[in-house]
This record gives sequence, structure tokens and C-alpha cells, in this order.
Amino acid sequence: LLNRYINSIDQLTLFDYENATALQSYQDPVAQILRNNPVMVVILLFVFIGLVCTVIFLVINAKKDKKYNQALKHVNEVKTDFLSRMSHDLRTPLNGIIGSSVIALESNEVEEKNESLSDIYYSGEYMLRLVNDILDMAQIDNGSLELTLSSFSLDKFITDITRMFTPLCEEKQIIFTIENHSTVKYVYADFARFEQIFFNLLSNSVKYTPQNGVICFTIEETIIDNSVRFKFSVKDNGIGISKNFQTQIFELFSREETGIAAKEKGVGIGLAIVKKLVDLMKGTISCKSEVGRGTEFVVEIPLLIDDSQEEIDEKSEIDENLLAGKRVLICEDNLMNYKIISRLLNKKGMLTEHAINGKDGVDMFLAESEDYYDLIIMDIRMPVLDGLSATRIIRSSAHKRAKNIPIIALTANAFEEDLRMSYEAGINYHLTKPVESHMLYKVITQVLTLFSTHE
Repeated sequence: LLNRYINSIDQLTLFDYENATALQSYQDPVAQILRNNPVMVVILLFVFIGLVCTVIFLVINAKKDKKYNQALKHVNEVKTDFLSRMSHDLRTPLNGIIGSSVIALESNEVEEKNESLSDIYYSGEYMLRLVNDILDMAQIDNGSLELTLSSFSLDKFITDITRMFTPLCEEKQIIFTIENHSTVKYVYADFARFEQIFFNLLSNSVKYTPQNGVICFTIEETIIDNSVRFKFSVKDNGIGISKNFQTQIFELFSREETGIAAKEKGVGIGLAIVKKLVDLMKGTISCKSEVGRGTEFVVEIPLLIDDSQEEIDEKSEIDENLLAGKRVLICEDNLMNYKIISRLLNKKGMLTEHAINGKDGVDMFLAESEDYYDLIIMDIRMPVLDGLSATRIIRSSAHKRAKNIPIIALTANAFEEDLRMSYEAGINYHLTKPVESHMLYKVITQVLTLFSTHE
């Protein structure tokens, strides 16, 4: 039967069957497996795509890590360079303070002692301005730098400039002259920022002007109605600035790293702050310089004239009779700071008591009668209880003077946010350390006068 069936199949059909069988025998086993397992095909496809994506992700991350590491390296280099420059600029006045202190302590001559104390004061002011520049740099970086306008005397400004830079110029035997062609007496501006502009410009002139050089500070004016446009010029015959560097002198941390200028230490933030302050005051600043022949900075600033001011000696504003006999609670954790404040107040006949932290200050205030303390001077950063918290507790207490005891903050916290937090806590006035004695007396007088009229 089988033979008969085979014989009945025609040759063409048999040939096709043999071919199909042969093809099936020699077909790729992988293809066979894939054809028979479509789910596996899909899984393998996803695995392949996943591997490709993983490789791409790793390559991109590797590039990002490389860029990040390069940026981090650059930041560390800038930080190291900044700290090195800052260390030098701070050590210079510190050396003056320590050296002059030793001379003052060992000397028996009054004139020499006074000269040393004067050097200590000038060095301290120089350091304070450097620190202010660093703080301003942070504010410039986050865009929070603002101006506080008030009336001030142009004569006082010139006196401050003379007092600050005459000793520095004498030390290098530099001839320093001021030519004031202005007739205006009082103007409105942010006095501290205004002075800061010319402190930085003149500091650079002193730094880069060689021995026996000349620095000239000139003031001119153009009066239009009730405003005046000042033109200030700071000109020296120092080492000059190269043309290439003149295009970047107002950039943060920029310093000329070639020629004689490279030998001078500096942080590289002074001119950047100057440019920002001039811009805030809606003024202009320009620079003309030639290497080996000197530099001239020209600043033009429009300001409002204050006609209402009269020539009054600032010291006459302090009513010593008002201060004498007043009892002050000083909340200060630093013993040296307490001694300085206490001695300044004792000189005006004021009585002082000391609390070493905010908690002690609160306890001492609450333990006394309403007429015992006339004023509280509060540090902000203290152990156990900070000044802001202590102020809030005092203001919310049941003490009869809780709401109207004058509280003055005297602290190193100097940012705008610090002032806002002080006033929100119930502090009446915020003074920043270090504070000049006259300013301290003036503020105390104003605060005591204000509170006495409201009682």
C-alpha cells in the first residue's frame, strides 16, 4: 500500500516536498528559535534598547562629571587665591595694630602713645572697610545691595578722606593734594557708600603709586536747579594700567597679572564694588591710563542739594545731661566688647550692668521695677538665648515697661535681612559693630528723647 501511494505521487510534488524538507533541515537554528518564540524577540529588543540607553546615559554623565570637576577645581583655585590675597590685605593693618599697640604699651612718652593710638585707629578703620567690601561683594552677588539716602556734609566727607589717606601717603612719601572747587555744603546720598567709592579708588592709587609720587583728588560741580552733578577725579603718576586690562578692571576678582602690578597683593573686588555703587547712584565712571605714566579715574554722580541743613557741630547734638545717670543693661557675651561699651557710656555718666547672654538679660530686666533700667543694649548672637529671642520675650512679658523700654541692637550682623529681623523682634535701633563712640551717643540720645516724649 505504501509503495502504491508513493508511486501515485507525481514527480513534481515529490520534488517540492524533498526541497522543503531539505530547507527545513539546513535553516538557521537561531532564526527558528526567534520565529517560534516571539515573546523572547520582544524581550531581547527591549534589553538591547536598554543597553544602548544606559551607555548613552553613562557617556553624558561622564562628560557632566568632567565639566563639574573642572568647575570645582576652578572654584577652589579662585577661593584659594582669594583667601591668599585677603590674608595679605588683612595682615597689613593687623601688623600696624599689633606693632603700634606694643609701642603704646612700652612707651612712657605721651606724644608717642598718642601717635601709636592714632595709627591703631587708622589701621582699624582700614580693616573695617576691607571687611565691608567683602560683605558688599556678597550683596552684589545676590543682587540685594541697596542705598540708604540721608543728608551729609561734603566738608565732613573731605575731612574723612584727608584723615584717612594723609598718613598712608606720608608713609610712602607720596604727595597727596585735594582740590575742592565745590560750593555746595550738604547733599543727599548714602554717605557710607559714597565714601566707599573714593576710599577704594584712593586706596588703589596709594597702592600702585611709587615712593615720591603724586596723587590728586579733585572735586568739581555743575548745579542745575536743586540738584548738583559732581565730577570727582582721582589722578596719580603711578605704574598705570595696560590697555588690555582696562577692559576688565571693573570685573569681580580681576587683577593685572603682568608687569609691576602683579607684584602687588590685592583681592580684586574694590573696583567691581565701585562700579556697582556708581551705577546704583545713576552715575558714570571712566578710566584713562598709560603704563608707566599713571592713571586717572573720573566719577560723575548726580545728587540732590539739601538747603535746609545748617552748619552745626555734630557733637552739639549730644545732650550729656540727658545721658548722665541713666542705667543701661548691656546684654553681651564677649567681655571685651562689654568693657568697651561700658567705658564709653561711663564717660557720659551712665550706669551699666552686664548680662552675659539673652536669658540673663531677660531675667535681670524682669526682676527689676519699671523705673530701674532706662535702656537695653542687645547683642544678637549670644549663647543660651539669642538677642532676638530675648527681645521678643521682653516685649511680650507682663512687665510694666515691656512695650516702651528702648532696645538698641549692637551687633556684627550687618545685612539688610538682619535689620529687618531686628525691627520685627521689637528692637528700636540697629547699630553695626564696630560703632564709633559719637554715633553710639547720638543714637542713644535720639532713642531716649523719642521715648521720653511718648511716655
